[in-house]
Amino acid sequence: MNDSSRPSVLLVDDEVLFVKAARKLFERAGFSAHGSHTLAAAREALAAQSYDVIILDVRLPDGSGLQFLQQFKRHGDKTPVLVLTAFGDIDDAVAAMKSGAHDYLQKPCDVDQLIDIVHALTRPVDQGSTSTHASSDAPALDDDLVGDSEQICALRRQLDDIGRLSARSALPPPTVLLIGETGVGKGLVARRLHAASPRSDQPFVHVDCASLPRELIESELFGHRKGAFTGAHRDKAGLIEQAAGGTVFLDEIGELSPELQAKLLAVLDRRRARRVGDTDEYTTHAWFITATHRDLNAASNHGEFRRDLYFRLSPMTISLPALRARQADIPLLAHHYLQRFAAQYELDATFSPDAMECLVQHAWPGNVRELISVVERALFASRGDMIRPQHLGLDTASVPTALAAPVDAPSLRDAERDMIRRTLSETRGNVSEAARRLGMTRMMLRYRIDKFGLRGDPEADEH
Repeated sequence: MNDSSRPSVLLVDDEVLFVKAARKLFERAGFSAHGSHTLAAAREALAAQSYDVIILDVRLPDGSGLQFLQQFKRHGDKTPVLVLTAFGDIDDAVAAMKSGAHDYLQKPCDVDQLIDIVHALTRPVDQGSTSTHASSDAPALDDDLVGDSEQICALRRQLDDIGRLSARSALPPPTVLLIGETGVGKGLVARRLHAASPRSDQPFVHVDCASLPRELIESELFGHRKGAFTGAHRDKAGLIEQAAGGTVFLDEIGELSPELQAKLLAVLDRRRARRVGDTDEYTTHAWFITATHRDLNAASNHGEFRRDLYFRLSPMTISLPALRARQADIPLLAHHYLQRFAAQYELDATFSPDAMECLVQHAWPGNVRELISVVERALFASRGDMIRPQHLGLDTASVPTALAAPVDAPSLRDAERDMIRRTLSETRGNVSEAARRLGMTRMMLRYRIDKFGLRGDPEADEH
């Protein structure tokens, strides 16, 4: 712990703009935040003082963040480490958890979500308390449940009802099943339920059942004993055991194998579980929140999901609306996330009326998650200026005809590729300088260099 009474955070990431923005937001949230852009600098920082939480990127200029994590944990350090992995890189995420990471987030990550996790890790725990969660933490989550449509107001009321129910007893509330299309915000709702419950000072454990390899998920959920299988070199507590009296969020539960469905049903019925390779059982007091984009009732009728497990999961079911079903909320959501990204990257932009009309008319098959991605991309494409329809990168089929680009106009992809190639030429291949001029992080620029096939371009040689 440093000299300050504030919780301390060490951010280890080579993206200077990300670290700068994250440090500022952590400081505003009441933390003492330090940034390191290399592993060598991180080692110096750790030698000078201890930290309450470490946030670590997987890939750094002078080495592997995963190897650093393994060495760090090998020395017996108990400091929780949150690992940042590239989007969709499941191998790194699994390796991070096996190496002792407390949790992982995919980049580009939401800094506010990161702060919520660090708050939970550093908040003092009163083991004897059964009082409800302090309301001071609720606004940050309410801010993300954006909208005043009838559907969102009804959802808020339903969540409040469950919150009041969970506050009545120290025992875990009934299991909650969240149903909705991919990208509607099931994870956000799960975190909001946890934060509004008496167990908010306990861990919130998010398990993506669809992304973990089948051969690994049983060990991740229930833990294992040393020697239980090849590669099990030490005892490991599973995520359910680690949750203790907190919340286990099982995302995409419809993807569990029949064998794991049976084991989960036994845990929910008996409140007891067993590590792989162990004969002893442990008791769990965790609250289980589950989510799926599938119709589990229909799946159970067709023999694709255990019917007894479906009944066990669904005493409290919440259906989350698709974004296209609450069109009136789109302007509020777009402005909300634009303000968030503008503050995070220290840019300033606004939507033109035509751009906002494009957003409202789009079908949003990826729901709020797609909207967030479009807003972030548009902020950089506009270089922090007025966001126009061509900056959104939306399928012109979903854009009103009057706003669509002329047929002979170059595509946004071509324009973006040409802009990146031209900027790399102007900076003589200096990726850091090109990223600065383009108003994006080095990681985002490296991603686009790969996406547009510019890796072999002489102008794309990194300095």
